[in-house]
Amino acid sequence: MRVVVTEVGWDGSIRRSALETAGLPDAVRWEHLIEQILAVPPQYRAAPGSPVYVIHAGDRAVLVGEDNLAGALHELVRTILQTGSPALAAKQPATVTIAGHSYRAPGKR
Repeated sequence: MRVVVTEVGWDGSIRRSALETAGLPDAVRWEHLIEQILAVPPQYRAAPGSPVYVIHAGDRAVLVGEDNLAGALHELVRTILQTGSPALAAKQPATVTIAGHSYRAPGKR
């Protein structure tokens, strides 16, 4: 499963990276965590001056505030941003669903 994490900083800076979970030593654990987050995302609470994250897998994505990153979710986001591939992140589908609403990426048909 390919998972993409986009970090949007308080200053508008953007950092994006992706990872294929099949390449991780405990892939089943990570895939289960990703499925849980996408199925029942944590309540989105952005805090002033803190980054927000978009966690994207398949055609689904969730928004997570920095304060909501805890435990395994924090580890997953950091692992992807630090060891993932920005080039792999560019290969996202044209449409994603966030909180039940579909969005089409600009320039994609």
